[in-house]
Amino acid sequence: MKVYTHLRPDADAILSIAALMLLKNVGVKEVTVNEVTEEEIPETLGDDEYVVDVGLKWDGEKWFDHHQIDSFEMESATSLVLAAAGFPRDEISPYCAWYDLQRITDNNGPRLALKLCCGIENPTQEMVANFFATSLISTLPMLYEKSVVLALEVAVTWMKTGLENVMKMGSRIQELEEMCVKHDDIWVFPETDNPFGMGLFLKKNDPEHVVKATIIKDNRANDWCLCRTSDDSGVDFGLIRGLKGVGFVHATGFLAKVDGTLEEAIDIVKQSRTTQ
Repeated sequence: MKVYTHLRPDADAILSIAALMLLKNVGVKEVTVNEVTEEEIPETLGDDEYVVDVGLKWDGEKWFDHHQIDSFEMESATSLVLAAAGFPRDEISPYCAWYDLQRITDNNGPRLALKLCCGIENPTQEMVANFFATSLISTLPMLYEKSVVLALEVAVTWMKTGLENVMKMGSRIQELEEMCVKHDDIWVFPETDNPFGMGLFLKKNDPEHVVKATIIKDNRANDWCLCRTSDDSGVDFGLIRGLKGVGFVHATGFLAKVDGTLEEAIDIVKQSRTTQ
């Protein structure tokens, strides 16, 4: 596979090549990367030739440049390749930590990317987030300068891990949707003792933050595990400490383990409301 990209490839170029490698099931030793100017790109591409992050053209098959697209759309060469592989932006963003950071940085710089992705609230958070963002964006190009093969191997690993998480989390959220039983603002998941994916499930299914607490089976000594959805949800399990059936209560009141029927567990959550 031959890939044309711009001179001195950045993280977006390298990641988009990695995405193509996964899409076409091609190993590192089977890839040739050609750094070119726009004028040097062949007018006609061969069967196994592609252009990424250069060329001002996107057709979803051979050409994957985003610079002709309005920057406010915040597409990247990587996002265009992944979309062609069946992973559109809205399916990847919630589950792949580096995806939005890379995509927005490539279009609008790290400051806006940090603001949108990391919820920066103070200078200390900005300093820490900027360190990680700079590391993320600069690591691949630095590796590329030393070894194209090494940079592509690292990029493929990031890409594969990210897409595996997307598929795993997507499947998990579907499971939670199927088992969820809603009792007003208390949502119960009686068929699982694993909270994996709960945060993203709530983000998708409860955008208005109506849900105050969730209940799942306990995987240790008690029957049920109760958890409030946020610190300002109006639930404090410290209020039910010492009641019959209540086992463990976390010191901060965000989580409790209780015994009894599901109905009794729901009633305990109701007794934990700070405002009745």
